[in-house]
Amino acid sequence: MKKVSDTRIDFLGVVPEFEYGGRSFNAQTIAALSALLTFKGKSIQELYQETVDKEQDLDAKVTKILQKSSLRGHASVATTPVISLSFQGTKFLDALLTPLVFASGLMASGRRTGTTVEDIVTPTTIAADPEAARIYQEASVHLIEYLNQLVESGIRKDEASKISQYGIVGTGIVSLSVESIVALFREYEREKEWMPEDAGFFLDQVKAHAEEMGIDILYATRCAAPKDVYPFPNIFKDPKHPNLARDLRLQHRNRPQSVLLGCEVETAPSFLEQMRELGETRDQLVKDQVSVRDGWYAFLAQREQICRDFGTAVRVRMLSSPSWRVWGEKKRHRTVPMVCDSLYFAIGEAAAVFRRRETGAGIDDSFLAEVEEWFSVPPAVKASTELTSSWIDAAAQAFAAYDALLARGIAPRDALYVIPRGVRLDVVQDYNLYNLISGYYPLRLCTTAEEQMQKMTLQEAHLIRQALEERGARVVGEHMVPKCHVVGFCPEEKLCGKIYQMIPWYDDAFHAAMKDDLDAKWKKNHTA
Repeated sequence: MKKVSDTRIDFLGVVPEFEYGGRSFNAQTIAALSALLTFKGKSIQELYQETVDKEQDLDAKVTKILQKSSLRGHASVATTPVISLSFQGTKFLDALLTPLVFASGLMASGRRTGTTVEDIVTPTTIAADPEAARIYQEASVHLIEYLNQLVESGIRKDEASKISQYGIVGTGIVSLSVESIVALFREYEREKEWMPEDAGFFLDQVKAHAEEMGIDILYATRCAAPKDVYPFPNIFKDPKHPNLARDLRLQHRNRPQSVLLGCEVETAPSFLEQMRELGETRDQLVKDQVSVRDGWYAFLAQREQICRDFGTAVRVRMLSSPSWRVWGEKKRHRTVPMVCDSLYFAIGEAAAVFRRRETGAGIDDSFLAEVEEWFSVPPAVKASTELTSSWIDAAAQAFAAYDALLARGIAPRDALYVIPRGVRLDVVQDYNLYNLISGYYPLRLCTTAEEQMQKMTLQEAHLIRQALEERGARVVGEHMVPKCHVVGFCPEEKLCGKIYQMIPWYDDAFHAAMKDDLDAKWKKNHTA
C-alpha cells in the first residue's frame, strides 16, 4: 500500500548562489546583502569586503539584516531566492503548488499517462484504520478499473479521466520563491483542517531542509513577519466561509453554463486603430507561403506590443463551473486572477444528489440535469444510455465511500482522496487583453485543449465577442482566435484543420516546411 507519508521530495537546487573570495554565498546571504545594497548603493562583493575589513561575523550580520528586512515583511527579500524540487507523491501536490502565483511547474499529464490500481495512494489516517482502508481501496480500485474500461472501449482519456480520483500517484518539478512557500504556509495555518496532508508534509520537508538550502533564517523571519502575502486560488478550504464565486452563482442559476459577468472596454481611438492594423497585418501575412514564413515573427511581435501598451484596455469577468479536472488546467494560468469556491461545498452538493441514486436504476432527463449541475458527464458518455448509467453509478459509489469514511471519523480532507475529478466547482476569472488575444483563450481554443476546457472556452469566446461588438470593439473579438491564428501556422505536430479557417491553402507540405524553418531558426540562435 502506497501512503502519502511515502512521498519523496528531492530539492534540486536554490538560486542565487555564488563563490567569491574563497567563500560560498548561499541564497539568504545574497538576499540579505542585496537588502543592504538598496541603502548603501554598493555591490555584494563590496559589502562582503566591508564586512571582512571591519572583522564582522558575516552570518551574524546576515541574521541582523534579515531581522530588519524580512521580519518586517520586505517581500522583495523573500521573492529573490528560488528553490527547485521534484516530487513523487500524489496529484494533490500539483493542485497545491501550481496555483501559487509566483511559482512554475511541470507535471506528469494524466491525459498522456496510464493509471493502474498500483497508483493508488492512501492517506495516513485511512491506512491506520483497517475498515476505512478497505472502503477506500475498494472504491479506488473500482474507479480506476472503470476508467480503464472506458478508455479500452474507445472513450478519450481526457473525457474518461474525470471519473478518476486525485488520490493517485503524481510527479512533477516545481520552482518557487521563498515568498511563495510562505504563502502556502500561511494558507495551511488557516485551512489545516481542510487542506490535504500533502501540504503539511511538503512544508515539513521544506523546514527540515531549509538550513542546508541556505534559506532557514529568511524563511523563519518571513513566516513570522507582520505582512500578508499575495493570495492564490485555494479550493481546499472551509466550505462555511462565503466567497465571491458562490455569491455570484446564487445570482446566476444557469449552471453549468459560463456566465459573462462584465466586459469593460476602453474604446480609445489609438487602441482600436492598433487592433485594426493588426488585422491588416494578418491579411497581408496569409497571402502566400513566403509572407507567412518571413512575416510571422513580426506579426507576433506586433501583437505583443499592443498587449504591452494597451493591456488594461479590456477587462472581462467570467463565472464558470469547470470540473475539478479542468480547474487543474485553469489554475496553471497564473496571469489570470481567479476566485474559487470551496471544493468541499461542491462535494456536499454533489453528494446530496448521488445519495438519491439507486444502482442500476434508469436515468431520466431531470435526474441527469441535477447530476450535471455538480458532476461532469462527458459527451462521449452521454451518447450512450448504458454508459451514462454506469458513469453515474461509479460516481455514486465513490461518494458513498466518502460518506462511509466520514461516518468512521475520517476527516473530510482525507476522505477527499476518493472523490472523482468530475465534481464541478464555481470559479470567477478576470481576463485582460493579453489573455483574450494571446495567452489564455488562444491556447484553450486549440483542439489540443482538454475536451471540457475547449467546449467551455468556445462558449465563453462567443459571449465575449458579442459583448465586445456591442461596446464598439468588434475588432478586438476578431483576434480571439486559436493559437495557430496568432502566428499564421500550426505549431503542433499534427494538423487539426483550424488553420484552414485562416489560410485555406495551408497543407501538410507547408506544415512540414514551417517545422524545418523553426529548426533552422533555433539552431541559428544557438550558434550566434
